[in-house]
Amino acid sequence: MEEDEKAQILAAVGAEGRTSHRHPVHSGALLSVIGQDLSVHCNVLDLSLGGCRLRAKDQFRVEAQVRVEVTFTIRGLPMLLPGVVQWTDCAGHFGIRFLGMSARRKDALVEVLSEIVAFHAGELARAASGGAARRKTGIHVVAQPSSQPAAVQSGSTQRPSELGDSDRPARMGDVRERRAYPRQKVDSTAVILLINAGCQLRGRLLDLSLSGCRVRTDERSAVSVQTRVNVELLLDGMLFRLDGVIEGNEDQRNLRIRFQDLSGRQREKLGQLIEDMQTLHLEEPGDSW
Repeated sequence: MEEDEKAQILAAVGAEGRTSHRHPVHSGALLSVIGQDLSVHCNVLDLSLGGCRLRAKDQFRVEAQVRVEVTFTIRGLPMLLPGVVQWTDCAGHFGIRFLGMSARRKDALVEVLSEIVAFHAGELARAASGGAARRKTGIHVVAQPSSQPAAVQSGSTQRPSELGDSDRPARMGDVRERRAYPRQKVDSTAVILLINAGCQLRGRLLDLSLSGCRVRTDERSAVSVQTRVNVELLLDGMLFRLDGVIEGNEDQRNLRIRFQDLSGRQREKLGQLIEDMQTLHLEEPGDSW
């Protein structure tokens, strides 16, 4: 691969390390522990220049920082990539960080990622022209009737104490911001990384706004309020990774998450997506965060 071409593709698929753009993929894989007769068949969930995320098909336990190899074929190109286990949720999900790749293997990975980027760009183009890609994502947008008094929806100066518990912000200064963002009901998958614990929770996205979201997790958890998280959402063919903090954990299953430190680009793309959902279904905005 020519150096100028490689530079262009690297810019498209993301820089190496924690800043790598992760691309959703679906492929069978074999995860093998280096130096041991241990392996398990997995599914690759996403892939980047820095690593990948796997889900094991059978029970398999391996500690973090253990050296491994991941073998899979994607878009007709066989890959064998060395790395280490970065994290595991002890429930069959593994985060792998690639290490020690040869130049040839890295070129092959760049090539396949460039094809994935081109494929998703084509999907987005088709969505813009006819909405076909939107139907393939499996996102079902449901109208959510307003539960706030009319005075609140019209921008009244109602005091925070008059709001219901579910509408009361964590900080009193956030009242105006919460009212400003319509909350759209959505049905899609969600992955929540507990940053300090290094483990993950999986579940369904219930609703979404520019200021936060609500997720029902597959398993019960005792995660506490003010826990810092990273939320991964696949929406309309786009993968969003958003930093936030837990604001509520109802019944140890229903998490309310407030987004924090959204970049200008993240805010713009997320806002446009929510607006498109509302326009597509011709529904009134739901209640506000």
